[in-house]
Amino acid sequence: MLEGPQVVRLKTPRDVFALPRRSGGRTVVMIDTYGWLGLVGVLASLYLRVPLVVRLRGHPFRENRERLAGRSGLRPWARFLAVSAMQLFCLFSARLVLFNSSTVARELASVVPERRRAVVHNPYTEPGTNLDGPSTGSRFPEGGLRLLTVTSMNLASKVDPTLEAAGHLARMGLWDELDLRWVVCGAGRHEERVREAARRLGIEGRLVAPGRVEDIGSAYEWGDVLVYLTRLDAFPNVPMEAMMRQKPVITNADSHGTREQVFDGVNGVVVEDLDELAAALRAYAGNAALRERHGRAGRELVEQRFSVDAQRRAMGEALEKLYVPRKGRR
Repeated sequence: MLEGPQVVRLKTPRDVFALPRRSGGRTVVMIDTYGWLGLVGVLASLYLRVPLVVRLRGHPFRENRERLAGRSGLRPWARFLAVSAMQLFCLFSARLVLFNSSTVARELASVVPERRRAVVHNPYTEPGTNLDGPSTGSRFPEGGLRLLTVTSMNLASKVDPTLEAAGHLARMGLWDELDLRWVVCGAGRHEERVREAARRLGIEGRLVAPGRVEDIGSAYEWGDVLVYLTRLDAFPNVPMEAMMRQKPVITNADSHGTREQVFDGVNGVVVEDLDELAAALRAYAGNAALRERHGRAGRELVEQRFSVDAQRRAMGEALEKLYVPRKGRR
């Protein structure tokens, strides 16, 4: 993330007080989580008298509301209020907030003013086994146009758009017309809903939810197109993983930070509605050269904008804001 820093990980208040106290230099305390560790971070910045930097890897308040949806009782509400309060406390305490998405930075402008925020996109890193749940075999169905989705199944806003699209394509007859196969990888509490939709729509064996795939790279190699429909993601890794394998990406216009990765007509297609999704699938199904051109452009985009080196430079430039003298001070 940074070149040449001495990084110390703090896990308890005892770790804080074991550090040499210093007020000069370029020491900062950075937190990218909340709860107990967030409190440790705030305590460390106060004790060491150094700036607190908060690194957001998503939209915390949207995600909190999403996890609360469909749950009843006092305990989920108590957790929601406690976590949200801690997040707000950390954001208000921070000298600098690093967003991984320009979209989220704009949405939280009322909480974090421009002088205290910067955007540092996540870098591409080789995917591992990063989906929850037990792994399954990597057997994927053969067919015509092969669509892939890789997502968390624990949040409805990441699953509902895919189910809506599958139903719309069924009503249009595109499953047969294009001989579609769609694999939705991931595990979580909404996983079974994908299988139920396949049974209800009569497309079992075509719309497949294998759960967590041990070798996720094999899924990317299998797919012709990544279909990434979402209403929540800030700056997901999945589109970058697909683009590095030269796969075009289809996403929806209101997919938040994904729009900072996918550019319509360049490395994929941005669709306003499900009819445009159908048109994009038809275009890709009949034009392998188009898929290849968009795939190559996607890989170039990741290598140029979202490499580890690019992220390191952006992080360094963002942290320099902490050392620019404020107006009225020397």
